Amino acid sequence: MKLKILIINFGVISILIQTVIIREFISNFNINELYLGIAYTLWLFGFGFGAIIKGSFLKRILNFSQRLIVLNVVLVFQLSITIIIFQFSKNIFNISTVEYISIYDTMIILMICLLPIGLNLGYQFSLLISVYLEESNKSIHPAVSVYTYDCLGNFIGGIIISFIL
Repeated sequence: MKLKILIINFGVISILIQTVIIREFISNFNINELYLGIAYTLWLFGFGFGAIIKGSFLKRILNFSQRLIVLNVVLVFQLSITIIIFQFSKNIFNISTVEYISIYDTMIILMICLLPIGLNLGYQFSLLISVYLEESNKSIHPAVSVYTYDCLGNFIGGIIISFIL
């Protein structure tokens, strides 16, 4: 039961982070659909690559709960740094407020901001699937259950961000 609540919490946190990042991106840049497409592509690439590297270095040094704590603390710093970069990116790249930012500068900013967070969240999602597999003896694949609870968390997070925040 605790693991299911943890997975739902992961869904809530991930949708809140995604919404905050997209709102910051939209409010600080004059963007169009192409820029949003690039942002989503980099986000999903980071998420997928983070899921691939799940069995990496942290597994050797930390247990599950320690890894999750470390990854969430790092996630807080990543989100803070991302918001700061979005706020000051026009100054960093010497762009006036009325000038459109080039696609290359946008890609650089988005890679710096979105890939680390996507890697972190993808790693956490894959980690939750592994732990659910160890603790569950259900006949369905654990990814289905984890994804279902994550979607429930996304739904709850969407309600929170839309109606409360």
